[in-house]
Amino acid sequence: MIRREVWEGAIPVRLVLAADDISTYDHPLPFYLQIPRMSYFPLFLVQARAYFQKYAAPLSGADREPWIEYQGTPLKWHLPFGVLFDMMASEQVRLRLF
Repeated sequence: MIRREVWEGAIPVRLVLAADDISTYDHPLPFYLQIPRMSYFPLFLVQARAYFQKYAAPLSGADREPWIEYQGTPLKWHLPFGVLFDMMASEQVRLRLF
């Protein structure tokens, strides 16, 4: 039972476009996702890019890859999202849940 709950578990995520990347007068609202613990961040970036596209300058060349960080720490894309969450939570004396 517990193993199934962990396997099927998901983590609520709030993505915010960095102020330096906003190219319009309108500021976008945060983008919310529910990411399975056993999944990887890059699989969900297409949705986030589509959402923030109208607020940011077009990406070209080396800037095509988005930069994702949590409180100044870059997130490693090759780790499952649940592992990333657990690593950040252990460093921050438990994350605030959204």
